[in-house]
Amino acid sequence: MGVTLLLSWGAWFRRSQFSKGHWGGAVGLAGAYVSAHVLLKSWPAFPPARADDWQAWLAVALGIIGCTQRWWGLKWFIAIPLRIVVSGGVLALLLQSQIEFRWEGTEVWYWMSGLSAAAAVFWHSLESLAQRRPGASHPLGLWTLCALSAASFSLAGSAFFGQLAGGLAGAFGAALVLGWWSSGVTLSGGALSVFAPLYCGLVARGYFHAELPAFSAVLLYLAPFALWWGEMRRIVFQKPWKSVIIRAGLVALPAAVALLLTYVLVFRAAQDSGYAY
Repeated sequence: MGVTLLLSWGAWFRRSQFSKGHWGGAVGLAGAYVSAHVLLKSWPAFPPARADDWQAWLAVALGIIGCTQRWWGLKWFIAIPLRIVVSGGVLALLLQSQIEFRWEGTEVWYWMSGLSAAAAVFWHSLESLAQRRPGASHPLGLWTLCALSAASFSLAGSAFFGQLAGGLAGAFGAALVLGWWSSGVTLSGGALSVFAPLYCGLVARGYFHAELPAFSAVLLYLAPFALWWGEMRRIVFQKPWKSVIIRAGLVALPAAVALLLTYVLVFRAAQDSGYAY
C-alpha cells in the first residue's frame, strides 16, 4: 500500500485530483488483501467454488469500485444506494452457505437486508470520518481495529480470517507511516470502498462460519464508530500526536473487550473442556 500511495503522491498536489479521490489507497488495500489471500491459499480459480475463494476476487472488484469513486462518491444519491447494493452483493457471496442451507424463507431477507444496511452505514461512516480527518489518525485507528480483530478471529477458531485481517492491518500500517510524514495523506476517495465491505464480510463470517461470539462481532463492528468521539473539541484541540493516540484508544477499547470475550467464551472454554484448537 505504501508504494501505491507514493506513486499517487504527485497527483495529490493538484486540487482537481484531490476533489476526485485517490486511486492509490484503493489499489494498495486491494493488493494487500489479495496478496495475503494468495500467500495463504494460492490464487483461486474462477468461478470460485467456495466462499473463501470469493474473497480475493471480491477484493479485485472492490479495488476497481474504489478507483472509480471519483465519479460516484461525491453524489450522495448515487453513493448511498451503491454502497447498499455492493455490501449486499459481497455478503451474499461470502455467506452463500448460510443462504442456501441454514436460513429459510423470509429469514434470508431479514438477515441480508439488515447486514447489508449495517455494512453500508459502516462504509459511509468511515468515509465521512476520512474526509474530516486526514493524516495519521484514521490509519492508526483502523490498524488498531484490524490488529485486534485478527487476534479475535484467530481465537475464534479461524486462523485464515485472522491472517486476512492481519493483511489489512499491514496495509494500514503503511498508510500510517505516510500519514505521520504528511498530514495530507487521506484514506478518503477509494481505500475505504475496499476495506468496509471486506471487513464487514470477515466479521459476519467470523460469527456464522467460525466461533466468534455474537457480542464480540457486534463490538468489532461498532469499534470504529468510536472515532466520532475523537471529533469532540477537547480532543480536536489537543496536540496532534495526543489526539491521534486518543482516537486510536477509543477504537481499541471496544475491540479489546471483543478480544477478551472471545478468549474467555471460546478459547479458554475450549481449553477447559479439553478441546485443542
